[in-house]
Amino acid sequence: NRAMSSEASSPAAAACPAATRPTANPGVNPGARVLYSVATSFDGGTDPEMALFALVHRAAEAVGARRGWLLVDGESGPGRVAASWPDPGIGAPDAPADPTTTLALPLLHAGRPIGPLLLGPPASGSFGQSERRLAAALSHPAGAVAAVALRLAAIEDEASRATAATALQAEIVGAVDHDLRTPLTTILGALQTLARPEFAP
Repeated sequence: NRAMSSEASSPAAAACPAATRPTANPGVNPGARVLYSVATSFDGGTDPEMALFALVHRAAEAVGARRGWLLVDGESGPGRVAASWPDPGIGAPDAPADPTTTLALPLLHAGRPIGPLLLGPPASGSFGQSERRLAAALSHPAGAVAAVALRLAAIEDEASRATAATALQAEIVGAVDHDLRTPLTTILGALQTLARPEFAP
């Protein structure tokens, strides 16, 4: 079963340990196991980057694709690559996806578009009807996982910016305190000296 193959050599192995994945069971539909695997991409932890990597990895293996990319929609259409497999830093293909060698799944969550999940090329030479049906079935659980991971990443980014802003504020206050207090203290001391009776005109 391609969806359940080992991920021990991948950078996402820590994010999706084998012990937490469903095991082969002849009484369970293989497609259901794949859906469960994709829907539980957070099972190894809550790091959003690793969860997105695991999501793309599991979806690609499920349909027998050699590569996968999750693109996040921006204001002007598909934008940045949020995750890619097997190489986390690789960019998406420049040319439009070839429908014969690439499955483009439009991910939605709560009726809102997230972005396309591109899977391809196929390891077997071509995608059959079963892989296409499975890919279509993966759109909903993959969209839910991607939405949660992206929201968590946004929250972490906001928290990081807030922490940086607090640190900057403290630095500014410290600089103002140091740069103004010393000369003001000197001026205040001089004024107090001049205000003494012996210096009265």
